[in-house]
Amino acid sequence: MTPQEISDYKRKWFLEGIYFKADTHTDVRNECKEWCKLNCFKQEWQLKFYTEVYQDTFAFHCCGDYIEFKEWYHNAFPWSC
Repeated sequence: MTPQEISDYKRKWFLEGIYFKADTHTDVRNECKEWCKLNCFKQEWQLKFYTEVYQDTFAFHCCGDYIEFKEWYHNAFPWSC
């Protein structure tokens, strides 16, 4: 996919509300982004910064990616759950 196609695809599923969201602590933002880059396709996830105080929100288009991310996050950072 071209960068424009990726952007269009993300915008479509995000604006339609077809996604699963995972809230994370801002202190582990880089680790979470790295996990997404290694385990998900670029067009299947999106990050929103500071959705709450000390909180970011990751949106996943696929339920499987969301479940794997949540399991990894809870195991890697149990103090932030």
